[in-house]
Amino acid sequence: MRAYLEGKWPDDVPLNLDQTIKWIYDNEVINRVGISQMREHFAQCPLQVEWILSVRHEGGDSAQLAQAVAATGLSADDLISKGLSVLLHKNIARGEP
Repeated sequence: MRAYLEGKWPDDVPLNLDQTIKWIYDNEVINRVGISQMREHFAQCPLQVEWILSVRHEGGDSAQLAQAVAATGLSADDLISKGLSVLLHKNIARGEP
């Protein structure tokens, strides 16, 4: 990762390249499941999904976002979402516990 990003990493971002690599590989708060995959997990779970809202990073550079979408193949929602807020409940009508 370092070899690929060396020389390409922007200078005007909150984390430098060393901090970013450490955060990606060593940080325990990253669950490494994308927003699209999380949505799919909730859709497949036996609980009824009342609503799902993306917690998004706002105010970013749209050109950088478009570049990141093109470079990674991930959706813009996956890249700018910090998490999901989800309301689930038992589906009593279907007789589920």
